[in-house]
Amino acid sequence: MYHICRVKRFLGCGNTEATEVNQLMVTGTLSAVVMTTGAAVFSKYEGWSYLDSFYYCFITLTTIGFGDFVALQVICSI
Repeated sequence: MYHICRVKRFLGCGNTEATEVNQLMVTGTLSAVVMTTGAAVFSKYEGWSYLDSFYYCFITLTTIGFGDFVALQVICSI
């Protein structure tokens, strides 16, 4: 909350109070950034499609964990 107030003060907003809506917007934005960045990384290093990678990130970060996608699996490993 402190950081939201500082950013609003820096931007010159009239109301520098951090409301629940501001907190939800920041949380949603940061969650979206983590999900899309994670999906891009998994897509590159695991060879999955971006949609599969995004699904994997969502299932993992929400701690559902179906187990249908597992990272760091090599097909020809001993």
